Amino acid sequence: MKEITQSMKGFLAAVFMCALSAGNLVWAADGVTEHGGHARVRFIGNGLIGLTFYKNKSCVGGRGIQASRNGRNLGAALGILFGKAKNISLGIPETPNVTNLENWDVTLSKAFYREYSVNADEPLTIEAAYYFHTAGNHTSIARVTCNVDGFFVPEDGKDYEVTLNVGEKTCQLDVMKIDSAEAAVKLIPVKVKAANKCSAVDTGVPELTPEEQKAEDARIVPEGVAFKKKDAKVHADIDKHVDELLAKRRAERGFTLGASAQCPDCPQMIESPDGRQPLDGVHGLPQTDDAEINRWIKQIEPELRRYVTNQANYFNLPSNVVAIPCQGADDDLRKAAEFVDLSELPQEQQLAYERDHKTDGKLDYYFRDVRLWPVQASCVNGKLNGETDLWIFGNKVFDSATRLSVVPELTHVRFTAVNGKPVGLMNFVNRSEGPGINEYKDPVKNEEMKKKAQLRSEGVTFKYQQADKQENPRSVTVVNTIYDERGFKNSFEGPYTSVELPLSPGRTEVITFKGVRKAAHYLQKNGVLHGETIYYEKPKPSASTSSLLFPNAGKLFSKILPKETKEAITVTKKCFKDGASVDIDPCDVD
Repeated sequence: MKEITQSMKGFLAAVFMCALSAGNLVWAADGVTEHGGHARVRFIGNGLIGLTFYKNKSCVGGRGIQASRNGRNLGAALGILFGKAKNISLGIPETPNVTNLENWDVTLSKAFYREYSVNADEPLTIEAAYYFHTAGNHTSIARVTCNVDGFFVPEDGKDYEVTLNVGEKTCQLDVMKIDSAEAAVKLIPVKVKAANKCSAVDTGVPELTPEEQKAEDARIVPEGVAFKKKDAKVHADIDKHVDELLAKRRAERGFTLGASAQCPDCPQMIESPDGRQPLDGVHGLPQTDDAEINRWIKQIEPELRRYVTNQANYFNLPSNVVAIPCQGADDDLRKAAEFVDLSELPQEQQLAYERDHKTDGKLDYYFRDVRLWPVQASCVNGKLNGETDLWIFGNKVFDSATRLSVVPELTHVRFTAVNGKPVGLMNFVNRSEGPGINEYKDPVKNEEMKKKAQLRSEGVTFKYQQADKQENPRSVTVVNTIYDERGFKNSFEGPYTSVELPLSPGRTEVITFKGVRKAAHYLQKNGVLHGETIYYEKPKPSASTSSLLFPNAGKLFSKILPKETKEAITVTKKCFKDGASVDIDPCDVD
């Protein structure tokens, strides 16, 4: 068997130029606190590219950190293909390499990126390698390998991006400084000097063992702060069973899920073509008669687009977390993020919840396994005060007389706190996964459920809410649900939008939309339906020669027929009083 090996190292010295591309990933927990100045560096890799960096060295050798490990066998490449190498972000501004990450994909290997925090004003050496082989015929294999080593000195407070660009006969290590001072991100090439192998004196310490490397990787995202309930024994009996269900769920999936190893039950990101639906035309977000609500919708829209086009990287847990600023602040943060149990709600809301679910016997829901990652939080006089930025996770347990369910939820919330409570505008982004754990207490019904195919889905919710008007908070909520390949792709109308407007103390008006189409309009009193409720149904195609000839092609023709051939929107009206349906016409319930 003939092998062709091209060692490019001598040739690369002539073409070696370094530039960093913009990146937002940093290791806040990377043991770099011995100096005051720091920089952030993003490395972009795949299964064929190896990137290792050495801190405070201008040579290669010693204890390095592997940002990208190139696979010299099929197993390594398949590992990256099936998601073992995940993106890790520390907040470096996005660059074209990140927004078009798929351009770095190679056969059997998806591209990924990792961001690290490093000491500023110290040399940072990068060891880059590329390995690729292809079978030319039954008797020959062509192999290409290259190694490029260089170092630069990162500046305090700056962001950088590192890539290895491979051509037919060249490899080029690019280091770019990211300038995000203006609206458009600029990439400024950084001069990189060649690095030699370290001497025994320079090396100082041995390379990381596989176990040490694994431990180093685990430090990327801090574990977060576990919230401890004062009444933890209240749900002790059901919690024991929930523990068993969660353990079974992890075992069935075969690997740690979520944005980090420290959050094994975090909602799993699914890859789905449904999530790629265009957010324009009828699939876009609506406009209302309220100027403030419209302004919030315009702020939500670009975030929703960024999520839809880059699902896998949108919900990376932060690594630059801060400590809980004062005693009791963890409880204030949890409640502000709306991770509250049914028993913690006012009595009126508890009764309304029970009435809405119409469940005989016991009914309860509560959050468990709550973890907090505060990015920004401070206290004044022992109370949460000031700008607050928080990530929070919890398993929401629903327990009734007929079934038990567990739904993992991850939320990112930003607000201003005064005396421990949110005031002004609150911004929520929530991710939940379906199906969660569902178990009927009737064994026969439970077995029937297991036989049915379970549609996987992921729901992301964007919510803007005026927090300082607790009785009548005005809000807008946008929910976008993504299904797997078996999902309801043909029935997708666009995100579900709900607008809530205050009318008077305890009373609100709610308007819902599917895409840009109005779906419902109703009135509420103390959180329950009270007054006339109107439902607007989706227009249907009218009967035509085409539909008579092809009776099973209704969905297809409903999309391609002109608007004038469709029937008027059907309207259904119902009347409610204090949450219960009543037969009153006209619907005058006050």
